[in-house]
Amino acid sequence: MAQDLRDLFREERKKVQRPDMLKGHAQRFENLLEQRLPKEEKPAKQHKFFFMKIAAVLVVAVSIGWFLYQSGRSSVENAVVNTQQSTENQVEKETNRYLSDISPEYKQIEDYYLASINAELSQLTVTPENKELIDSFMNQLAQLDKEYQRLNAEIEENGIDEQTVSILINNLELRLELLYKLKDKLKQMKKDSLQEMQGAQA
Repeated sequence: MAQDLRDLFREERKKVQRPDMLKGHAQRFENLLEQRLPKEEKPAKQHKFFFMKIAAVLVVAVSIGWFLYQSGRSSVENAVVNTQQSTENQVEKETNRYLSDISPEYKQIEDYYLASINAELSQLTVTPENKELIDSFMNQLAQLDKEYQRLNAEIEENGIDEQTVSILINNLELRLELLYKLKDKLKQMKKDSLQEMQGAQA
């Protein structure tokens, strides 16, 4: 009873006779498959998707190129602007002369006025309603600053004169007073506009 299963299967296969296929059976089967199954147009679809893949790659490449171009251009522009600003700052430092540079005893007075002027300027908020007023005051301040620079240059050329020093201090006082007046006018404008709005609502 101890027979090998493999041997049993081999003997069984020999006993079973396979029917012979008719001639041309494979050809008839292929023809039947071609009739019943739809024909695939793979090459056309592949070409269509192939061009879409190329287009997608080109879009990505152009986008990356544009991004790199813009970032490179902005960094170059920033470098140029920074260089120009530093050059302008150096020229300003060379041309700006202050009372404290000439006479250290007036440094405290000048620092007080310049700090007050800068503090007042930093508190200004420009709106379309007050832009014209602020611009006119800024023009006056610019003229006073030019006069201040001219007086400093005069002191450097001719030496310290009590009258010139007094004019320089008066110039700083006048600039600060102008800023206080501007601030008061802006407050008044704001108050008037609030009253107009309340009057319109009532």
